[in-house]
Amino acid sequence: MPIKYLKNTAILLAFVFIFLGCGNQSENQQGNTKNQGVNMQNPPVQYITLSGKIGEMQNHHGYNGAVIINDNIIKISGQGGWNREFDFPHEKLEDEINQAFENVAFVLESAGSDWSRVYSVTTYFTGKITEEINQTMAKQFKSRCKNLPIWTSVQVAGLGDARMRVEVVVEAYK
Repeated sequence: MPIKYLKNTAILLAFVFIFLGCGNQSENQQGNTKNQGVNMQNPPVQYITLSGKIGEMQNHHGYNGAVIINDNIIKISGQGGWNREFDFPHEKLEDEINQAFENVAFVLESAGSDWSRVYSVTTYFTGKITEEINQTMAKQFKSRCKNLPIWTSVQVAGLGDARMRVEVVVEAYK
C-alpha cells in the first residue's frame, strides 16, 4: 500500500478518535452533573396560577402567571396595563405602563419575590418608543429595583389583547 494512502488513513482515524473521544467526554460531564445532584436538563419547576379574574383569564387561554425554576429563578408571563378585573381603564400610556408595573409586582409577590430581585426586563410597545416612554420606564426602575436590571425594549405590531399598548416581562430571583 502506498504511503500516501496510509497517511490519509491515519489522519482519518485520528479525526474519528478525536470525535469519539469528545462524545465520551460529554457523557462523562453529564454524569458528573448528575452526580452533583442537579439534572440541568430537567430542573424542578413550579407553576404559579394567579388568583381572581386574571387567573381565570390565563386559565381560559391555557397558560400560567409565572414559573419558578430550581426554586431560585422566576419567569413571569407578560403583564399589561389592565386592572384586577381585566379592564383597561387608562387613557394615558404612562398610566398603563405604571399599571403594568403594578401587575408585575402582583405576579412576583404571588411567586415569592418582588421588584427588588428583578434582574431582566423586556418591554413591548405597540407604538413608537419615545423619550417619554423611556423616562417613565427609568422612573419605575429607579423606584422599584434594588439594582438596575438589564432591559430590552421592542416595538411590535400588536400584543395578546387588542387593547394593550404595553407588555412587561421580567425575570427575578426568588
